[in-house]
Amino acid sequence: MFTVNLSSGHERTLYAFLDPACPNCRLLEPALKRPASDFNVVIYPVSVIGGEESTDRVAPLLCEKDAQKRAAGWHRLYSADNGMMTPSEETTPADETCLKAARAAIDVNNVAFRKFGFAGTPWVLSDTGWHLPTGILQETGTLNLFLKTTDSESGHE
Repeated sequence: MFTVNLSSGHERTLYAFLDPACPNCRLLEPALKRPASDFNVVIYPVSVIGGEESTDRVAPLLCEKDAQKRAAGWHRLYSADNGMMTPSEETTPADETCLKAARAAIDVNNVAFRKFGFAGTPWVLSDTGWHLPTGILQETGTLNLFLKTTDSESGHE
């Protein structure tokens, strides 16, 4: 309920805190598709920039039970034609109980975002807690080298 999993089944995991109203998140989102072929990519949707508008856009996605549809819906939030119906697209409104729970999940993600002291969105972490510069996500080889190097270090932010 708290996340959108873009991929799974890999040894390593990347965690991203993203807000659909964040312009830099919009730029980063296509880059997250690259590491998704080699890493589990888990999105924690937040509404720290867009507020209620972001919550309204994300809550129905969090109610989607099918992980692939949830991930596809997440990608659609960032597409140029967002909000336009496609002929093959079915929309079944989420029930109010689920939407209420999804809004609460986004609120929890917002609290975590602030408690962790993240400077802004997008914020991407490795599975060992390292903040990943967004540029490093462009090339899987560079990302792997960074993770291998940082795995042996301790006392990081």
